Amino acid sequence: MRKLLLVSSSFSYLEIPWIRHILSRFQTLEVDYKQALLYPDYFPVLIVSENSLQDKSAYTYTSSVFCRLRRLFGLIHLSDEWFVKTNHLELYQNASFVIRNYFSPVLEKPNVFQIPLGICPNLLSSLSITPKPFADRDNLLHYSGQIKYSRISMMTALRRQGFVEFPRFKSYSEYLTYLCNTKYLLCPNGNTTADTYRLYEALVCGCIPITEKTWFIDYIKTLFSNHRYPRCPLNSYQSWYNACKAIMHTDINIASAQQFEIYQWWIGLSSLLPSICEEFISLYCIKAPAVRFRSSSKIAHLFNCLLNFSWLVLMQRPSTLFIRLIQATSRIRFVS
Repeated sequence: MRKLLLVSSSFSYLEIPWIRHILSRFQTLEVDYKQALLYPDYFPVLIVSENSLQDKSAYTYTSSVFCRLRRLFGLIHLSDEWFVKTNHLELYQNASFVIRNYFSPVLEKPNVFQIPLGICPNLLSSLSITPKPFADRDNLLHYSGQIKYSRISMMTALRRQGFVEFPRFKSYSEYLTYLCNTKYLLCPNGNTTADTYRLYEALVCGCIPITEKTWFIDYIKTLFSNHRYPRCPLNSYQSWYNACKAIMHTDINIASAQQFEIYQWWIGLSSLLPSICEEFISLYCIKAPAVRFRSSSKIAHLFNCLLNFSWLVLMQRPSTLFIRLIQATSRIRFVS
């Protein structure tokens, strides 16, 4: 199966350039849900983004039509970073295969391919930006983003090391140019996980990304521990103080060697992913859906939600959980 029909309500989602990259070994045609039935020679792959209610309703209708016609289809599930907003058992049950970002061990099934959030590999070349050699970079470290949750302790640790604030940029191109002249990029968790675009901007620009982990989970190591991927050289820290201390005291030669290893690892992995995806899709596009996703009872859905919620909690620092609890309590009081 070399021809894929990508079906979506929108192709402007941030993930789409990366999806196009990992499917680059296929001949693809992109159409709206209204045209999903017009190309019988293509294998349909329906795209659902958690950021779009329109996708959900269109997917429910179109997938039911494919089931009545006994036509196989795949699903690409995007932006499911909270894990508990969707009934995965119901959403996945009729798809021959599922490709999704934001890793959860609860959703690790043979016909589910969980990919890193990623970023288009040719991003810099398209903007005519060239990364500097690590030793020649002028800026030691950088962070851009909101200050919330674990980032509060991150900024406290930075202030102890003498960092007060970081520059702001007029354009994305200016920001990436700055990163190509920066040694380290701080990559705290996003809303839920350490899998953020900031991490992949660091990898593409040749920075050493500094990610966080908890006592229970190193999300980045877990994400890239799959046998399909080469060994992950990224380092995560439980303490932002220890992370900042490591940045300040690591020998430049050791740091240069580490940066080279990380940069080559990401280039190799991003080049490898299209062939991994081709092998995966070729295996499951000729099979009926896996039996393990056929149960969509309320009890099964509740159990699945509890497992995913537990995974979500384990990825949070105690301080982050406390802040989230206070915010949730405040919202409940406001509604009351």
